[in-house]
Amino acid sequence: MQYIVDARCSRGLGDPQVIRQFVQDVVQATGLNLRQFIIEEFPNGSDYGAGISALALISESHIAIHTIPQNGLLQFDVFSCKPFVPQVIDKLIVKHFGCLEVSGFHLRHLVLGR
Repeated sequence: MQYIVDARCSRGLGDPQVIRQFVQDVVQATGLNLRQFIIEEFPNGSDYGAGISALALISESHIAIHTIPQNGLLQFDVFSCKPFVPQVIDKLIVKHFGCLEVSGFHLRHLVLGR
């Protein structure tokens, strides 16, 4: 299962601690298993502006987050071989980042041999 989100948010996008806590809460709420976590700030940004990227290796696959605080943009992706409820993640996005608009979609991938 894959869940991809683009969200417009009002707070926390430039704060590594908020992002770290969000990932921990997603892992706990979905029952996934965190193996490694890395977060990197990009103060000079790119053509899109400064931001933060975070990657979490989970036993079930990965979680990726990219933020562009000056534009209020959060991009989030979780890919897992274990099913989870996407609406749980939506609630955490609103809680941690004060998002007013969350556009997400999930994909159910075909598992061969089943």
